[in-house]
Amino acid sequence: MKFRLTIYVIMPLVWIWIAGAILPACNKSTHSGIDTAHSTITTLLKTSGSSTYFYYAMTRTGFDAVLNSNLGPFTVFVPTDQAFGNSGLSKASLEASSDSSLKSMLSYLIADKQLLSSSIKATDQETIESDNQSVYLTYNSNGFFINGIPIARADLVASNGVIQFITSSVPQQPKTDLFHQIHSDTTLTYLTTALNRASTNVSGFGRPNDFLANVGPITFFAPTNQAFRANGYADTSAINAANPDSLALTMLYHFLPAILFSTDVPGEQRSVTYLSSDSVQFNLSGASLQVIGNHNTVPANVLKANTMATNGVLFTIDQVLKP
Repeated sequence: MKFRLTIYVIMPLVWIWIAGAILPACNKSTHSGIDTAHSTITTLLKTSGSSTYFYYAMTRTGFDAVLNSNLGPFTVFVPTDQAFGNSGLSKASLEASSDSSLKSMLSYLIADKQLLSSSIKATDQETIESDNQSVYLTYNSNGFFINGIPIARADLVASNGVIQFITSSVPQQPKTDLFHQIHSDTTLTYLTTALNRASTNVSGFGRPNDFLANVGPITFFAPTNQAFRANGYADTSAINAANPDSLALTMLYHFLPAILFSTDVPGEQRSVTYLSSDSVQFNLSGASLQVIGNHNTVPANVLKANTMATNGVLFTIDQVLKP
């Protein structure tokens, strides 16, 4: 089940320390003498000492008034000051940002619907439209996540909605599609060459580059330059000399026809690729995610996971997957 919701270009900041990591919907809760269930989101964020960056952005753009109103219910995903710092964003960088960029950041994190963790089904990823972009919510045995980023404290219910607090990083609106992300990354030039060399049409499939630019939501595993060298391609000239049909099949094997985050993997699972008769297997080795193709002798390590694009998610890996 997926929701498509209008997102407001607004959102406050505040860190409310509540008892328990998950606070279910309730009639009344208190914090430092504040009756949270009868206080607006703005009021609760204003009293916070741990989400001052977010609250600054909200008041700077004038959207504190909306989250102080009864126009909701709203759901606000609030990165704490720690999350901003982990994302390389300082108070000075926010002060130097334009109002429009702050509005865009906030609008990506506010929905005009109350979304409690319990309303997110374990088998689904709730989709929220925001400036023609999507936010993916996942609730499973690993926890509650937005775009694969854990929600540290969930379900602080206010009089006009609910606050979900994030401490690890700031979910940021993707600026481009998978095609442009890959083709602009200098660590993926061998991959770019392979994608350009791949046949326009093989076995009824379209060109891989077209998938990356026009199809979604999808997941793509992107082998680094070193991964191609380890697979026997000494340089990009060797890739350009390779059979284009074989390259196309190999590249299509790196696509999954759906969104997947590292946090969706329970420990070990197989996922079908665009080559529908083939699948890849995920393994969790401690905190590290690995993926292995049908003819890889050892698993590929995921070097970077959950990179959002406008049409999907990118995983950077250290091997070329073999169908």
